[in-house]
Amino acid sequence: MLRVGELSEAGRFVIDQFETYLDLAQAELAEQRRETVRRAIWGLAAGACGFLGFWFALLAILVAAWDTDYRLLVAIAIPVVLFIVAGIGIALAARGTAGQAWARLRREIQRDVVTLREILWTR
Repeated sequence: MLRVGELSEAGRFVIDQFETYLDLAQAELAEQRRETVRRAIWGLAAGACGFLGFWFALLAILVAAWDTDYRLLVAIAIPVVLFIVAGIGIALAARGTAGQAWARLRREIQRDVVTLREILWTR
């Protein structure tokens, strides 16, 4: 049977840790925000440069094949390649790193749950 003293000790522990959780959550959120902004900026820059470079390369291929018997094949292959690249891009973008978000806060709460269990059940 738990005594009142043990419950108040557990309650003090939880209250003391609550501020730590808030600070840790704030730090995690700020880090996640910085990482998201950094990825967005570099993603936009890479996307814009890749988009332009890819279109110029396709245009060069089309111009080079224009006076040949492969003009129709090249004109059909260009959109097919674009759809393949778009599919790969969507697949890569969907993978993300969502599992790593808030890892420190989860670890801290897990450690504190173990400590709280020790306070409550080791007496």
